Amino acid sequence: MMAVKAYYDLFLATLKEVWKFDKLYFCLNLFVFLYNSLQANINIYLVALIANQIAQASFNIYFVMNAAFIMILIELFGIFLDSYNQKYQLKFSENFGVHQQNKLINYMFSLDLLVKEDPQFHGEANIYQYGITKIVSNYMAWVSSFSIIISFFLSYTFLHKLDGWIIVLLLAVSLYRAYLELKTINQRVKTMNHLQSSHRAHGYLHHILSSFHYHKELVLMQTIPFLKSLWMTKKREAFQLSYQVEKQTIHYVTLSQIISGLMRLGIILFCIYSIYQKKMSVGDYFAITLAVAMIEANVLRMCTVCGDIHENMSYLKRIKDFLLTEVHTGTDKTRIERIETIEVKDLTFSYPTAAWPTLQNINLSIKRNEKIAIIGDNAAGKSTLVKFILGLYPAPTGTVYYNGIKQENIDMESLWLQFSAIFQDFIRYELSVRYNIAISNLDELHNDARLAEIIKQVGLDKLLTHPNGIDAELGYLTEGAQNLSGGQWQRIAIARALIKQSDLIVLDEPTSAIDPNTELEILKEIIKHSQDKTLILITHRIGIAANVDKIIVLKEGEIAEIGSHHELIERKGAYAEMWGKQAEMYQIQEKETAIYEPVN
Repeated sequence: MMAVKAYYDLFLATLKEVWKFDKLYFCLNLFVFLYNSLQANINIYLVALIANQIAQASFNIYFVMNAAFIMILIELFGIFLDSYNQKYQLKFSENFGVHQQNKLINYMFSLDLLVKEDPQFHGEANIYQYGITKIVSNYMAWVSSFSIIISFFLSYTFLHKLDGWIIVLLLAVSLYRAYLELKTINQRVKTMNHLQSSHRAHGYLHHILSSFHYHKELVLMQTIPFLKSLWMTKKREAFQLSYQVEKQTIHYVTLSQIISGLMRLGIILFCIYSIYQKKMSVGDYFAITLAVAMIEANVLRMCTVCGDIHENMSYLKRIKDFLLTEVHTGTDKTRIERIETIEVKDLTFSYPTAAWPTLQNINLSIKRNEKIAIIGDNAAGKSTLVKFILGLYPAPTGTVYYNGIKQENIDMESLWLQFSAIFQDFIRYELSVRYNIAISNLDELHNDARLAEIIKQVGLDKLLTHPNGIDAELGYLTEGAQNLSGGQWQRIAIARALIKQSDLIVLDEPTSAIDPNTELEILKEIIKHSQDKTLILITHRIGIAANVDKIIVLKEGEIAEIGSHHELIERKGAYAEMWGKQAEMYQIQEKETAIYEPVN
């Protein structure tokens, strides 16, 4: 019973979505479908009437002409109605699609980043994209089923001249045809769900083979034949799965059509014999044969509609959280206008699929304007810790505080306005230089002087010499656009972080694609222009870490040491060991430790 109610609630939710968005569209479609059902049955009645009149030795010509005129008039009005509905539907489809895409974007952004980093969610995200297209489809299926049921019962009223056993037989054959048609629907839906995953697999391989981005590596590795073979194997597997279902469907449809043909032949012969015995008129013959054809058509339509509803609901059930959840933009939580302190207390965290904790018993405090380096080996938990500090991951209750307030009590959007960050996987926007930089602070979008200043600050002066200046397009999206090197793209990302008026800047390996000397100059500029900001630097390069107020050494998810460069060197622990190894490897020069003089 609970499952039926959940199914009903979900089905009702899709109808409400259409109703709330456009009530005229909702009613217009319902009226058009009902009108078409009535028109078809009225036509049968008028055809029978005209046939009976014409069959008489002397018939009323005016009556016949009026009946024909009414029949054509009704049909013409239906054509006009369909035409208007189709044009209205074009606008509705576009507007409703944009509306649902906007809702889906808002919903996706309302989910925790931790949820979106789950590999399973990436598959579900594709289902969401496809599932929202089923909302209107579900409404149309409901409207169709409603009109089909009415038409079905109206058509049966024309069969009163048939013997009762023939009507029962017709109903039995119709139901059996419905059974044959529906027999493959469940398997088809299961197959389609499986094919979604299969299409992603061979689609991804095709993307690798067809995208120029991968060509240089594939050419050097000479793996193109292997990948082509793998792609074809995946594609053949998907085709075979689809082919088996289609083959079974063709088998049942053919059997259904044969049964239908034999049944209609029997009814036609019965009608002809009844006319011969004067038990039935010519008009009755037309009415019965047309009604039987319509009943069969309605049965098949109903099968199709039931299949559509079943398929639609299989997707809609998977996006029910999106359909039944309202994304609330307002909040009564505390807004943060200025970050004075950040504290992490006893934070322990494990990823859902991890066998051991990524972070264990993390305790630290960050004061305004402090310059902090977080160092450690790969998988030490550096980036994960920063995601908690930035509020991108929801922290366990009572573990992360801003200005002494628990994270869960803070309006996170107000908090994120105070943060800038450059991640290792920063975005390369294939837009103009202007948009690439000012997208983090749209107030500066048309401040050419400020944009030029930031561009020079990160060492991209050459961009200003382009004929289009800061309006030069980057990437491959438009003709005439220029692509940048990895290091240049990284500088664009740094410029994007610097132009935002934020209290805290996080640099997650921000200069990994830049040579050490240039990196030194850029970091000098970053530190120089962030004296009034809190700076968190995630890095592997100890020479840079030596120039901050506080160093946090992470080892296997735990804080091994905290202190300044000189304190940790004197302690002769993990940091001193790392310093010694890298100093020997890179022969760190004295000037590399003069980037920033800590304030005592």
